[in-house]
Amino acid sequence: MTPIGCAATRDAAPELALDILDGAERAEALHHVARCPRCLAYVAELAQVSDQLVGLAPDLEPPPRFAHRVIGQITSRRRHTNWRWAAAITATAATVILVIAATGILTRSAAHPVSAPPLRSVVMLAPGAITVGQVVVSGVSPAQMAVNIHSASCGTLLRTRGSAA
Repeated sequence: MTPIGCAATRDAAPELALDILDGAERAEALHHVARCPRCLAYVAELAQVSDQLVGLAPDLEPPPRFAHRVIGQITSRRRHTNWRWAAAITATAATVILVIAATGILTRSAAHPVSAPPLRSVVMLAPGAITVGQVVVSGVSPAQMAVNIHSASCGTLLRTRGSAA
């Protein structure tokens, strides 16, 4: 056992006075207090204060049917918790059913493919026949259009125009 000094004992004194210090710390603190009258007096003073604090609490009986209400709340929480578990299991089962149904639909649609709408595509050219992108238009009504611009081509175009200016 390593002997501790007054500073460490004073730090541990409140827990020692409340009798909540345990293990090696308790043994070291008790060993020091047995040999140091100042620390012994400090721990005794703290213990006395804690005893007086307990005496300040009013002597009250719990209200009528207190235990019955507490037990009722505990059991209702259990019912509520059971309901949550049931909801979670139901949601999981519904998700599994939806995944199975979606897999079946996808499998059926793969067996009978649907033809894609016709697309028209045009290449975008800059002066000097530099390809800068592509425009794709769908052949369905209402028509949909997608524009793809090649960023590397635009950088080349900007550098070419910048040097000509």
